[in-house]
Amino acid sequence: MVNYIAPERREGSLLETRSLSAEAVRQVIGRGFISPAEVHRHGVRGRDVSQSNGVVLVEAGNGRSFAVKALRSADDVGQGSSQAELDLYRTAGADPRLRAFLPRLCYHDDERRLMILEGLNTSRRLDQLSGGWSVFSTEVAGWFGRALGEWHHASRGLTELRAADPWLFHIDSERRLPALDAMAELRRLTTRVLDDPPLIVLLERARADWQPETVIHGDVRLSNVMVEASPARIRFIDWEMSGRGDPAWDVAGAIQEYVSIAANPDPFAEAGTAARVGAFLAAYGSASGFEMAWPRLRTFVGCRLILRALQLASRPQHPPGTVDLHLELARSLGHRSESPLPKQTLAAAG
Repeated sequence: MVNYIAPERREGSLLETRSLSAEAVRQVIGRGFISPAEVHRHGVRGRDVSQSNGVVLVEAGNGRSFAVKALRSADDVGQGSSQAELDLYRTAGADPRLRAFLPRLCYHDDERRLMILEGLNTSRRLDQLSGGWSVFSTEVAGWFGRALGEWHHASRGLTELRAADPWLFHIDSERRLPALDAMAELRRLTTRVLDDPPLIVLLERARADWQPETVIHGDVRLSNVMVEASPARIRFIDWEMSGRGDPAWDVAGAIQEYVSIAANPDPFAEAGTAARVGAFLAAYGSASGFEMAWPRLRTFVGCRLILRALQLASRPQHPPGTVDLHLELARSLGHRSESPLPKQTLAAAG
């Protein structure tokens, strides 16, 4: 159980305090989401689950939980926007079809710069599944693809949301993400990318092909996919990069995740990777109504692999060789004219 100390207030978010967990618990109890009687009977704790992004999971001993997120100021936006996430929850939460794919927004406070979300305590992140289900299951890959496809299909009408603008698209402009210049290793890698003609061609082609046809998540990766096995259900979290955008960006993000797991210069030579991607694409296609032909999809897959290389370079302990592998995969898959998936998998994917 946390110690209920008065937090140190600083300029900006309410959660920029000496004890993130203590303040989050205080807010959840103070707003009446967990009652004092529950605290007395079952106990409560707060866990910082983000390290740096100001996200605390508040859990009562009876299984109820809430996620408290700091709303970052505009000058702290960086890769994503807290306002974009809040707008998404407010807008999509009013539509029962879309609400099924989100945690519930319980409370937000612009003055205190925080929001409180449903904790999803019965779900597990796709990259942390256990108990018979795993990220390597083709069945789970199908659930993932179906859920993303249903989201893209149902969210076409949310025209009031902002345009989603992938930060990678501005790597060669004045709008470049500040972090790319702040870290020496990222500066070097950014220069490598900008001096690599095949990679620049991918960026130019992706910008030219971009079709803002629906509301995209913008940061589809396994850690942002929550799975509930019984009954089977998928929900997506961390919508800070969401907005009107090209559904191929989200689809390519999922494919890049499976390719990254394989960690192989020829990932689709592995039957497991091909099966998972095939199951994902088949389910996505039947649910979304969007055609994801390889000649168009390859460009976005290549760009997502470049983005992942940059993300890996920002981590002090990234495995040796993984950055170079992702850049090589970006070149090989991004410019591959024929689909790398076996024909039988392509047939299943429609």
